[in-house]
Amino acid sequence: MRGGLVTITSLALGLVALAGCPSGPCAPVEKGGRCVDIACPSGAHVDGNTKICVCGEGAALVAGACVPFKTADAFCGHVASPQAGACLRKHCGVGEALDVDHGFCLPESTTRIALTHAQHEREEETKMHAACTVGAMMHHHGTLSCAVGPLSCGRGEAYVKAADAGAGDTGTCWPAPTCGAGELYDAPRARCERVVRDGRNRIEVDVGSWARVALGADGAEGSNAFCAPVRATAAAGRFQIELSFRDNDITQASGRLVSRGGTMPQAGDAAQLSLEQLMEILRFLGGTASAASVSLEVVCTPSVAGIPTLEMVH
Repeated sequence: MRGGLVTITSLALGLVALAGCPSGPCAPVEKGGRCVDIACPSGAHVDGNTKICVCGEGAALVAGACVPFKTADAFCGHVASPQAGACLRKHCGVGEALDVDHGFCLPESTTRIALTHAQHEREEETKMHAACTVGAMMHHHGTLSCAVGPLSCGRGEAYVKAADAGAGDTGTCWPAPTCGAGELYDAPRARCERVVRDGRNRIEVDVGSWARVALGADGAEGSNAFCAPVRATAAAGRFQIELSFRDNDITQASGRLVSRGGTMPQAGDAAQLSLEQLMEILRFLGGTASAASVSLEVVCTPSVAGIPTLEMVH
């Protein structure tokens, strides 16, 4: 699937010649067959070769914005690193588990003992290792488990189902496909969503579209970008989110979160921190907000956790 890390925007821009674009850099509109000028967010410029917005030196692309590397690292967390606007999760070897709490790979011997609860290794156990039939092996809060299904994906990741999966969750979480600055990858629609546009000689951010992609559709399951830290607490939550933009200024954006009934405190704390991080990234887009406020409610559901098994070492 690594070959799937394509720049979706560049595929769309291949239609420019057929759409009758203006002389400057442009992108096709989804409906109507016409083009609009490309508008880049703060800190980005149009690349002469790819005709997409890219970040300048000293900045990293994450969630569509050009941000300091420290901000990008905080967004991806200590188990992943920023890569081309997405997050690349640390890869562990066969028999190893990714320790979500500390960000390193637990060795095979440790996962085997954790699974068998043995105080010492018996001869037959040394010929076996812990493994997941489906999903990635994780270690979280002292528990060894298999992260399964789309909700197991982290920030900046997309779930790719195996070709022969049928009705089961046998896919894998990969870094989300690359989008340009000013765009976010919309996982439900499997495409890049442009949220920055040319608003009469000024940059305008479609804050409604940004909220839908970055946080989640109103009344539905939240996005990986917002919910992944909440799901890591293994607690479900429902949250009312209010975004406001003083003087329609993106750099003055603020967010307010209210936990609804039944939400555990640890889920609420994780959601608050997640929203604060996303609001910081939004402010780096710069420009003018398309609306003075946005309101939505999303749900964060913990992912399914499978149980690892012992398998013979081949």
